[in-house]
Amino acid sequence: MGGKLSKETLKKVLGHEVLAFSKLERIVYEQYIITKYGGPKGGELLYQVNPMGGRMKEYADMIEEVITKHNLPR
Repeated sequence: MGGKLSKETLKKVLGHEVLAFSKLERIVYEQYIITKYGGPKGGELLYQVNPMGGRMKEYADMIEEVITKHNLPR
């Protein structure tokens, strides 16, 4: 599928598995999770790199659509 987080880590954070992500959608949502949960209490996410790299404008343009489209938790 792509992205930086393993399927197991992503499932643990979400509480369920999402199979319909495109590679870019998965990376966008991974960036959201890392930004939200990656602080000092982030556990496994603390050491994740920025999956969007220098594409933060693209992330900002897409995140709401990805969350809504897949009914993902905020």
